Amino acid sequence: MMCADVQQQLVHFADGELEPARAREIERHLAQCAKCRALLGALGRADGALRALAREEPPAEATQAVRGALCDVLEHEQPPAARREIMTLDEVAGYLRIPIEDIIESMGDLPTFELAGHVRVRRTRLLEWIEERERAHVGSIAESDLARILSGGLLPRRIVAGRG
Repeated sequence: MMCADVQQQLVHFADGELEPARAREIERHLAQCAKCRALLGALGRADGALRALAREEPPAEATQAVRGALCDVLEHEQPPAARREIMTLDEVAGYLRIPIEDIIESMGDLPTFELAGHVRVRRTRLLEWIEERERAHVGSIAESDLARILSGGLLPRRIVAGRG
């Protein structure tokens, strides 16, 4: 067996994933080849070092950013019919690009339902809920601008901000 052949299969050999006959061929080569033995030893040390690393949870912001990026990709790659209608709270958080903790705090406002002990959200109801909130937000801005104008003759915030 050539070194290149052995080296391509060392990871599988180290993990015990090779057929017995192939493993014996590699063992015979390793008995004669110091270079491949050293590579196998380095692989074992690397695996040990990886197992020794502390398992830490990534920050919530990083997790949410990754979920948001993945949701963007999935939203654009899937045809609308392939998108799931029923969403988990994690999926809602990713879709809205906010931390799951904020979703849990706002559950009283969300159009959720319970199914077999799990909270779910129907995508179409979520989109309707978002539209309602957008209309309410635009309405409150308009009322605020009108109150400013009537109370002191001031221009609305958007116009003042646009002056530079």
